[in-house]
Amino acid sequence: MRVAFLTPTIERCGIADYSRFLLMHLRELVEVEEIPTELAHAGDSYPELGRRLSRADVAHLQYEHGFFCVNDAPSANFDALIREVRIPKVVTLHSMPLEDPRWQRHLRDESTTFMVHSRQHVEALRARGARNCVEAAPHPATPRVASSVSAAAYQSAQGLDGRIVVAIFGFTKRHKGYDLAVEALPRLPQTTTLLIAGGPQDARDGQVLADVERRARESGLASRIRVTGYVPPSEVGAAMEISDVVLAPFNAMTSSGSLAAALAWARPIVAADLDPNIELADAFHCIQLFKTGDAGDLARQITRVLSDADLRAALISGAQAFRRQCSYERLARTTCELYRHLLRGTRPAAPPQQTSGVA
Repeated sequence: MRVAFLTPTIERCGIADYSRFLLMHLRELVEVEEIPTELAHAGDSYPELGRRLSRADVAHLQYEHGFFCVNDAPSANFDALIREVRIPKVVTLHSMPLEDPRWQRHLRDESTTFMVHSRQHVEALRARGARNCVEAAPHPATPRVASSVSAAAYQSAQGLDGRIVVAIFGFTKRHKGYDLAVEALPRLPQTTTLLIAGGPQDARDGQVLADVERRARESGLASRIRVTGYVPPSEVGAAMEISDVVLAPFNAMTSSGSLAAALAWARPIVAADLDPNIELADAFHCIQLFKTGDAGDLARQITRVLSDADLRAALISGAQAFRRQCSYERLARTTCELYRHLLRGTRPAAPPQQTSGVA
């Protein structure tokens, strides 16, 4: 079986990392040609990329709006590409489809199977008219890379010795709720520091970070915030280890690579009660939820996790269970089985009920 796999391949991109981790295992099962989304920015047309995908037995596309933004026409570009794909195709959705008729018609195309990361995402696609196959699998736990620096050395280098560290990881995207974390900070002990363990991926992210830093200065909290900038894989483990609590005060999400990394490193997590997080909390008891947008409740739940040893232990145990059950190796096997069903013209059987509670 030959699979054409359209994906970003650049450095410092969460979806490119997702694809790299998946392909490490997928290539053990099938023959894969990796086709970079960056080719569209280098001059290849979207129809050309679609025709190139069609040379395989199955096409698999990683979708996020930014991969189709040449000439600021993501719906038209996605439509132009997908119309040229004449073979069974799988689209992994890392964001919801755009509400544009040129995009929406593909939800009803029975030759396209969508892969998403939560049951809530499946239901959202069905509500938008998806009639074809939609498969759900959690965003896998990020593979752990050996640290190039000890946690103690990293903590000292960041000026965090003796501090309680609550951290938000990853690129500084606006949906991650940094302002809410800053608002919650005065309600936590004075020894608490908000660690922004990441930095901008683009100019918009840079503005998000600038806004957060300005708000912290205006609130007299600048000394209680640390910004690392981009954290390379060899330092992620150390940054995770020094984080007493990992925060995900998001205001919107489909899935989260930064949460998957925190779960991989078995950190206690406090996250907004958005549907994908509720699913994970119900399935694995690995997240302490707070009311989305409520800074007071965010502070209360952080305090609970810091002060309740049994709760911390339960969250860590839940994260370890997630890591065991939701791996890239398992996702590769599930994906390969889906390819086989598509080539046979059948649908995968509904998964049996699992203690994990997720498909």
